[in-house]
Amino acid sequence: MGRRAGVVGLFEAEEDVGGAIALAVGLVSSYTFYRLKDQDDLHAWEQKMLRPAGYMLAALFLGLAGLLFAMMAFDLTQA
Repeated sequence: MGRRAGVVGLFEAEEDVGGAIALAVGLVSSYTFYRLKDQDDLHAWEQKMLRPAGYMLAALFLGLAGLLFAMMAFDLTQA
């Protein structure tokens, strides 16, 4: 019985983990775009690392937004 309750608790905690991951991605992306704003102040290694990271984060954000809207549209068609 205790083991099953732990599994149920794991699924309930999964939502919290998703929120924490979303918060971390948001913080990293906001820092990345903040640093990309002022290219003159960046060190050489930052210029090499932050530009591809910014593109990857933008692609991740757009992909997740597309997935969210696709899931919402699928839910509406099932109702």
